[in-house]
Amino acid sequence: MKCTYMKRLIGFATLVILLILSNAHNECSQQGTRVLFDKYHAHWNPSTQLYQIIYDLESRGYIVDFSDKRINSSLLSQYNIFVLMDPSEDFSDYEKESIRGFVENGGGLIILGECDRVMSSEGILTPINDISSMFGIGFNNDRVIDSEEQISDTETTLWEPEGFVIISNFIRHPVTLLISNVGYCWGCSLELQPPAVGLAFGNPTSLAGRGILLQDLTGKEKEGDDIVVLAAAEYGMGKVLAIGDTDFLIAGHDRFGDHDGFLSFRQNRQLGLNMFEWVGEKSTTRADYDGDGVPDSSDQCINPGCKIVDSVGCPKDSDNDGLNDCEDRCPTEPGTPANYGCSGDRDNDGIPDDQDACNNPDCSAVDSQGCPKDTDGDEMNDCEDECPSEYGEKNNNGCPEQIGEKDSDNDGVPDDQDGCFNPECSRVDSQGCPRDSDNDGVNDCEDQCLNQPGIQAHNGCPEQQTGPTFCLGTVLLSIMVISGAIITKMKLK
Repeated sequence: MKCTYMKRLIGFATLVILLILSNAHNECSQQGTRVLFDKYHAHWNPSTQLYQIIYDLESRGYIVDFSDKRINSSLLSQYNIFVLMDPSEDFSDYEKESIRGFVENGGGLIILGECDRVMSSEGILTPINDISSMFGIGFNNDRVIDSEEQISDTETTLWEPEGFVIISNFIRHPVTLLISNVGYCWGCSLELQPPAVGLAFGNPTSLAGRGILLQDLTGKEKEGDDIVVLAAAEYGMGKVLAIGDTDFLIAGHDRFGDHDGFLSFRQNRQLGLNMFEWVGEKSTTRADYDGDGVPDSSDQCINPGCKIVDSVGCPKDSDNDGLNDCEDRCPTEPGTPANYGCSGDRDNDGIPDDQDACNNPDCSAVDSQGCPKDTDGDEMNDCEDECPSEYGEKNNNGCPEQIGEKDSDNDGVPDDQDGCFNPECSRVDSQGCPRDSDNDGVNDCEDQCLNQPGIQAHNGCPEQQTGPTFCLGTVLLSIMVISGAIITKMKLK
């Protein structure tokens, strides 16, 4: 029994030690992380209104400071996280560039907003969007309300309770770890463009619009999960978080009275801590939202489906035909969008490209879809088939197998040795071409005087004389006969 008890005690002690070590790791992981709250641009005082979350951060090893001066890159370089709390003073161009460079080089930025009523009265809308828009996030001049999911049982929530919304629609992300619902107290909605992504959204019963109340929904613009309330962006080596509510981080009597602080409501405190932890971790690689190989900080185009881009991340158009190379089927030949960037008939087979299913520039014997025909069905297209109308084998160039040597013109000379095709003439030489024995230009098959040079008009025979003709032998014979008669007659005398 003692051994069993001791084993259980040791096991329990080990578990406790592991839990302590784990918690110590979490708390010590942020040792030395420096946080700067901006006071110059805001009328609010984070050191008093956010005292509880600041205390929680410091107890975890964060070093928290406040600045009542204009922002510059030298100041920001001393910190890991920069917090903008409802800024109402305009930022100079230098300040904007300093903040952008701070994030690009690995800094974390948290931006806290408010609803339309506060944004308008305190002039927050323009300054806050001058900064957030650099990272694809916009704060809308509206408010988020809900007809059912409301924070109850506090003095403040009795006043227009629809604006005290319980948000329970989150995507999976390190910032939303261990978060199931939070209080969103008269906050605005966010508008996003890449590289920003939404992390928390309205409930099915949530509504958003400028000046709306449950009894007056005239200004309603969005509802349900079209409403974004928390967003994140990765930019360069740094990170950005934006939320349309500041009150969720305010504790106790410093704003609403003894019972109206919302930091302790549900997982508000955990969400706040998660936000600081995530932005405080510098990325190991530069953010590239669309995966085109160009970091977001240098990328002027968002094109997730196209990696053929120029140095600023925009899709190339190599042939300058108005269709980018990722969509252009003929990226090196100017064409039209109707032909997918190709000219009318790129393979010159007589079938327009938008109807052409095959690209075969060396074959024009095609069907109605632009694919090579196979008339005899021997799996050899007509452009390569030497016998396109006769079924044959590929090893015989698409022609039927022949018994013995093939002699297509029956002149006695095999086709592989035959230089002429003459099916009506068999008087041929060794190369299969018709003979011309008397070299008169008329082949022997057509020459009626084979051994006598003639002309084509006389079928190869000599041309006939038109007047009387005499043979030399006959003339000589006649002279000799006459001379003999004369001599005989003279002797008789």
